[in-house]
Amino acid sequence: MRHLITIIFSLLLSNISAQQLTERYAALDLGLGPRSISTTAGSYALGFDTNIETFLLEKEIEDSFNYLGLNLGLSFGKYRSLSHNLYFDVPIGGQGSGRAGYSIGWNFAIEAGQFDILLRPAIGIATGNSNITFGSIQIDTISQLINGTEFNDVNLSVDLEQNSNYVVPELKATFLIAQKLGIFVSAAYDYDFSMKRQNFSFGDTDGVDVDIDDTFLRYSVAGTNLNTSVTDNIYVPGGLRLSFGISIYYNKDLYD
Repeated sequence: MRHLITIIFSLLLSNISAQQLTERYAALDLGLGPRSISTTAGSYALGFDTNIETFLLEKEIEDSFNYLGLNLGLSFGKYRSLSHNLYFDVPIGGQGSGRAGYSIGWNFAIEAGQFDILLRPAIGIATGNSNITFGSIQIDTISQLINGTEFNDVNLSVDLEQNSNYVVPELKATFLIAQKLGIFVSAAYDYDFSMKRQNFSFGDTDGVDVDIDDTFLRYSVAGTNLNTSVTDNIYVPGGLRLSFGISIYYNKDLYD
């Protein structure tokens, strides 16, 4: 029995061989994961007049808004040193935060047989736009003017938008297979440091997007006597962002 165990252990050791990582790499990353926006719960109302009729939209907002985000990135650098990542992160379904970002980090490579592990702590910056759909209105065949812009026979989406800039610390772990394919999980936290004021936007299916000035709108919150412009941000974009995905690697040293 002892000899059998020794033989099996020897065979296992003989099959374990490190990948002997090359120095440099480039990778295409594709990830998916949950996102959230912190919101101020309440019942909100928005009214406005066109040249023909009056519209009133009401929106009940909970204390958080959750959605799925898709991440597409390009990573490059050294397996055991400095690394870089350029990426786009967009919401699935239209509502949420879309951003473009860059991060700089340091790779720590742990060779564990056929499955090397890359740990990458990083810090980055990002910028983008967040929106929550407040409601929609239907414009029939008769043209109507909304704050000086003409709309005709279209369904308009009324969004509450905010442009933001972020500082983004991140930790990413990648299970690397044969230096060609990686399976990764990452956790990033988006700190919104710009705190730009939110505004309402009216957009149609043809891509016409019009920002609406506050004096045109009648905005109120249930339980108050507000009938003025938007003075407080209803939501704060940012927070924890988890991603799970795959990376396709190109290693120049392997093909020289």
